[in-house]
Amino acid sequence: ENFGVMPSDDGTPIFGVNDFDEAWMAPFTWDVKRCAVGFQICAKENGFKKKHRRKAVRALADGYLRALVDYARDERADSFQFRMDNSPEMIRDLIKGAMDTRREFLEDLIDLDRCRFMPSEKIVPVSSRIDEFQGVIDTYRKTNTIGGAARPKDFFIVRDVAIKKGSGTASLGLDRYFVLLEGWGDGDDRCVVLEMKQTRRSSLYGLVPENDFETSDQVKAIVAAQEIHLVGGDPFYGCAKIEGKSFLVRERSPFK
Repeated sequence: ENFGVMPSDDGTPIFGVNDFDEAWMAPFTWDVKRCAVGFQICAKENGFKKKHRRKAVRALADGYLRALVDYARDERADSFQFRMDNSPEMIRDLIKGAMDTRREFLEDLIDLDRCRFMPSEKIVPVSSRIDEFQGVIDTYRKTNTIGGAARPKDFFIVRDVAIKKGSGTASLGLDRYFVLLEGWGDGDDRCVVLEMKQTRRSSLYGLVPENDFETSDQVKAIVAAQEIHLVGGDPFYGCAKIEGKSFLVRERSPFK
């Protein structure tokens, strides 16, 4: 459930890991073992016999090793993305199913005529905090490397702010905001929604062998993991501070 479709830094929909909230620097073999357990459980829940479950896990391990060899030979790790034109059919169908237009996405969240969030059980507009969040966004721009295409000078003007409620159980007790930006200029679909999610320390903190990576701020570990795992991922991915708390910033994807 931590994989999905998202825009790359040039707006192309790509498939990959979309949740790094628990990320921490640890031996890569832990990922392989955890993935093997996932395959084992999935196969068991779908009625596979023990012999076939072992065969599925073996195929996973063989495929992992084969991919490492392929990447090492042609340096694809520096440029490879799963896109519509190069994905297996199952992933290609997922990308097709996620491709709403930006306007369709925005109409579910925003009154496009007023450029304001629409209130609902999960969206609580707090327009009185626009000036406060303009300062947060201005600092975020200065302290993060924001990639992607060139943007108009008014792109990062904050048009509205909302509290986001009703997120997953892993986010219980954490603050989350949606910030509506002016965006690309003309047209009803110009706006960009940034999601700002409070972070908490990874459950792996203090449990892994010593290594060179160390930070007291979990959001920095999350951003580092995203940069390592996703080639040309969300250009807005970064860190921000709100009332002294650390927040992860990312675009609320139209493909989510």
